[in-house]
Amino acid sequence: MIENHALQITKAIPSQYHYISNCVFILLLLILLWAIYKFVIYRQQVGNILLRLPLRGQGMVIFTYTLLIINIIFPIFNQKQLFNYPIEGLTRLIFTLYLLLRLLMNNPPSIRDRGILTAGGLARWRKIHNYQWSVNMMKPNEHILIISTGTFFWDIWRLTIHNKQKDHVDSLLQEYLVLDK
Repeated sequence: MIENHALQITKAIPSQYHYISNCVFILLLLILLWAIYKFVIYRQQVGNILLRLPLRGQGMVIFTYTLLIINIIFPIFNQKQLFNYPIEGLTRLIFTLYLLLRLLMNNPPSIRDRGILTAGGLARWRKIHNYQWSVNMMKPNEHILIISTGTFFWDIWRLTIHNKQKDHVDSLLQEYLVLDK
């Protein structure tokens, strides 16, 4: 009698897991589609390039994204998992598409008509609260531009600027920014 009761419980768990996982993956799928839409729209609204900035750490970004893509897309090739969990497979494909878009559109940081575009996104001119310069102690011929777009630590951007570009970048920032002083 106890064995039959245990069999009934174990048969119910996979269907409940399947329902819950489908709900979670549908929610994740919607979030990913929204993120892809916002990412593509931001890339179309950046304006003309005013100045291209030096690129740092591109090799590590490519390596990280490649590892993520391999780890995410590899389980899709498992036919049993793909047909048993099709929503999970679709979510993995959409997430891989998002990572590929981020990797392929990872241009060098640049100052544009509508803001400063980096791999992290677009900092619109009206959202930049303040900025400051710091000397890079590791490389004295470079400055670090620290831009604040909010009050949280993830709203602070650091860009590497060569000494030759510092005056030009500073004049562009003063021209486009209207800071309350």
